Amino acid sequence: HAEIPDRTAYILNRTNSNPYPYLLEDCLMLQEAGAKLIAIPCNTSHYFLPQLNQKVKVPIIDMQKEAAKALKKLKLQKVGVMATSGTVATGLFQNALRAEGIDCFLPPNPVQSRIMDIIYSNIKAGVMPNQAEFDEVSDCFWKNDCEAIILGCTVLSMLKEIFELIDNFVDALDSAA
Repeated sequence: HAEIPDRTAYILNRTNSNPYPYLLEDCLMLQEAGAKLIAIPCNTSHYFLPQLNQKVKVPIIDMQKEAAKALKKLKLQKVGVMATSGTVATGLFQNALRAEGIDCFLPPNPVQSRIMDIIYSNIKAGVMPNQAEFDEVSDCFWKNDCEAIILGCTVLSMLKEIFELIDNFVDALDSAA
């Protein structure tokens, strides 16, 4: 549903319309159509999952919990989260990782700003990001002893194949699937 207002803008600044009614409408439509399970392919949208679960009878996959469970199976101790500032601000990954006993690294603000540029100024704007810049951003995580980086924004998922990212990049979308 491409017309859902930007989740990050709403979460951080309340500058957009509330995305929740759109998400609820879509989930209820899927429920009425007979869906037995719902997957929301936007990490930031999971901020609204508790509200949705109160109104929707069909189970909704929790992408962050699924990613954390996958990481636990890999016996990782510390992972970084590469996601929108909205997702980071909600604590979705931090809470899911903590529940599985995994330390979470969040990049400092200048690096987080670069991640937002890659997501919004590049990918969402239809411009292929520069792999060297992506690698520089990733280096921040490796230099802080992360064993893996969660690609915690659906638009970052496409970079795994395009940039041929090595196995220590974990795609939250893959975990949900």
